[in-house]
Formats: sequence, structure tokens, C-alpha cells
Amino acid sequence: MVSSKIDSFTNINGEVVNDYGKFDSGVQFGTADIGEDDIRETSFILSQSNVDLTIESILGQDFAVRLTSVGQEDGSREDSLKIGGEAPIEADPAVDPDPVHIANDDFLFVFETEGFNRDGSGDALEGRMTSVLQNDTTDDLQYLGQVEGVNGDTTAVAQIVSGLSGGLLIMYADGSVDFSADGQFDYLGTDETAQTEFTYAIEGGDTATLFVTIWGEDDIIGG
Repeated sequence: MVSSKIDSFTNINGEVVNDYGKFDSGVQFGTADIGEDDIRETSFILSQSNVDLTIESILGQDFAVRLTSVGQEDGSREDSLKIGGEAPIEADPAVDPDPVHIANDDFLFVFETEGFNRDGSGDALEGRMTSVLQNDTTDDLQYLGQVEGVNGDTTAVAQIVSGLSGGLLIMYADGSVDFSADGQFDYLGTDETAQTEFTYAIEGGDTATLFVTIWGEDDIIGG
């Protein structure tokens, strides 16, 4: 049985009914007419005892809403509003979700005398990795992108940057790194260590930290 109202207060009479026709059913929330209750948002579950409802069940169907006690915040609430619309005839095509890129921390161990490599080669990371990107992932698979920024700066890729606690680093777009202690850890005694760190970002904005541990060496004193 089709209708344009739920009761004498809640109805869709007027322009909406003229445009969309009468409706099969309705749901009412709150107090009819100018009420003191203030419903900012609400929801309900539509179900059918004999059929499992899906999005396809409402394709092409007409919907209408009547709002009462409508007005400006802290102002008069004497207006009402009726709106109507039609659900799409076809469901939107499925869209693949954006890939999730995850960067993971890396570790490098060097001596206090470490300098930049003259041949342009990279330093070997823990786990015999040659790139900080080797343990980064895209949806649990190997990340195939590039380094997008170093120490929070997108222009610092392949440039010399300073570590949080000393040292210098060049990190290339492919994730290879070249570290120089730059004489800043010469104070370390034999087997003493210090640590510095650098951060990098990958596609999507996720970041990770490269932790560099510097080992002290025996100081050779000439005689």
C-alpha cells in the first residue's frame, strides 16, 4: 500500500510527491512538529525476513526525507524541509583501494673512521641489504617505489644531510646509502659506540628511520 505520510504530522505531501509519487513505507525519528529534542544524526537498519537485502535491492528506488524543527543554530526552529531523490540505476563499479606502502627501520654499523665511498658505491646495511627499501612493503609485497624524501625534505634525496646526533649521509632514490662519520666521533674509545639516525619517506608518506651505530677504534700514536 503506497502512501505520502506516516501519520498526520509526518508526510511528504507537496512537491516531492508530485515529482516522485507516493512511497511504500516510512520511518520516523524524534518528536513531530516543533520539538525540543535535537537529533543531529541518526541511522536505522533496513531488513526483510525472507530476503537478504543488498545494495542492488534499492537501485532505482525513490527516497524522500522530511525534516521538522529546521533553523539556524540557536535561532528559530520553525521551518521544515522536504527533499527527495532517486538511487542510481546501476551500482558504482568496484574501485581498487589505494595501495598501502609501509616503510620499516634499517640499521647500519660503521667505524669512527668511516668516510664517503670514493667509487660512489653504497654501504652494506644489516642483513646484507644494499637499500633501505628492501624491507619496505606494498600491501605485504615488496615495495617497488623510490625514496621520496630524507629527514623530512623532499629535495634532500641524493644530497648530503646531517644526522640527528652527528655524521653525514647521502641517500639515493633507490635506497642505497653512503655514510661519513666526518670526524665527529673521533672521541670514541676502543669498542665504545655512539648512534645517530636519519629518516626517509616513501610513496604515500610513510616514514622509517635508518639507525647508524658507530664503533670506536684503537688510536694509532706515532713514535
